[in-house]
Amino acid sequence: MSGSKLADFVGVFDVETADWDGRTRGRVLCNRSQVVFAADGHRERVRTSDIFDVTVGSPPRNLAPVPDTPMTIAYENGGGRAVAVVGAEHSTVEKFESVLFRVLLNGRSVTVKHPARVGGRVTDASYRSGTLALADGGVTVDAGDDPVTIQYAAVTHFSRMARAVDGTKRTTLTIGHVDDGVGQTTHLATDTTRTSSLLGRYLRQRYDELVASLADVTLSEQGVEALHTMYATGGDPRRLVAVLGLEPDAVKRLLRSLGEDGLITRRDDGFALTTKGQVVVNHYVARVNE
Repeated sequence: MSGSKLADFVGVFDVETADWDGRTRGRVLCNRSQVVFAADGHRERVRTSDIFDVTVGSPPRNLAPVPDTPMTIAYENGGGRAVAVVGAEHSTVEKFESVLFRVLLNGRSVTVKHPARVGGRVTDASYRSGTLALADGGVTVDAGDDPVTIQYAAVTHFSRMARAVDGTKRTTLTIGHVDDGVGQTTHLATDTTRTSSLLGRYLRQRYDELVASLADVTLSEQGVEALHTMYATGGDPRRLVAVLGLEPDAVKRLLRSLGEDGLITRRDDGFALTTKGQVVVNHYVARVNE
């Protein structure tokens, strides 16, 4: 294939638009302009500009199952839509997912409002134009002298909706995240729904991984209330004593348990929620508001 190869590995795949029937084993190659599935002397090319969704796990039922970890690529095809599913070792698929999303999203024009909120306070920040880039640790918007970086591990929630941006309705991602123990909200508007959908998908997959890491954490109502109190009023243990109505020794034991679960971290002025702790609080607030 022409152009610098960004990925080249052997996997098992099923491609709806290919000449062969069913799943086959071959090479998967990728550069900035195309993904190529090569098997038995045949090549099926998918332009990256036609890809509108990428998912890992849960492949479509109409295609043959593939071994190991499956990745599904959905793309436009002559006015219609098609999918390709490829299976390989988890580490290989993980690397390919990262490469492909960077090809699809890096360099896209976006408009960012950061921070739109700090805690519950609406700021006077304005929208700024910038360029999107995915890195190993997070997503960055290069917006001149003051770039905006949101760590994947810091994302706590997000939603997508149409917002008025400089007088024009645009598809906007609202991203909640934690910065030094403080909850913030950033609005990120994209020029196309495709870019918004792909970025939303990528953040969703990172977020789901974080939520999955909470599966083994079991909290009492006091533990959840302590996290919510810290979010609302800060991490001073004396406030927890007053709000929770517990003895100081009981609060110390509770804080130690929350720290062992990775939900809080110690700071010079007390304690702060970790990203895990922030996710638990979000779930708690959502449950209360139901």
